[in-house]
Amino acid sequence: GVQKFLRLLTPRTHEAYIEDLWTRVQTKISLWMQGQLLLSLLVSFLVYVPMLILSVPYASLLAVLAFIGELIPMVGLTLSLIPALFLSWTFGGTSLLIIVAIIYVVIAQLESHVLYPRIMNKLVGVPSVIVVIGLIVGAKLAGIWGVLLSVPVAAILMELAGDLEKKKSNGSE
Repeated sequence: GVQKFLRLLTPRTHEAYIEDLWTRVQTKISLWMQGQLLLSLLVSFLVYVPMLILSVPYASLLAVLAFIGELIPMVGLTLSLIPALFLSWTFGGTSLLIIVAIIYVVIAQLESHVLYPRIMNKLVGVPSVIVVIGLIVGAKLAGIWGVLLSVPVAAILMELAGDLEKKKSNGSE
């Protein structure tokens, strides 16, 4: 449907380019979604192992909640922390609650500053610096939706910039 809509809006002289651009953008968005799923899997593993070692009840459920939470940018992992804190406090007291809170904070920092930029760089081809800048700008402009869409938008802008650079280098400006 989108391709037909783009063809309708685009002059005939640019139809081939727009269709090619749309195909490349679809590929980038697909790779971004694969990256999100991989990141969710890694975070759920990073939650599961310490919870298992600490004998926190329902460690696998907490890992599943972390997986789902990681799909929601910025707040997802924090929301999945609430049941973990409740379970750790209920079954292990304040000391276990503090340890679990520290583990989740470390995982969140690792995810946002190391894993997310690297995975998006490897899969989508958006450099880590652009990912971080896109996340900040997206958060400021549109909150959670801005964060969610920051990497796909950055990938689209990089495709357009690459096309412009090719056009300039070919001398057909």
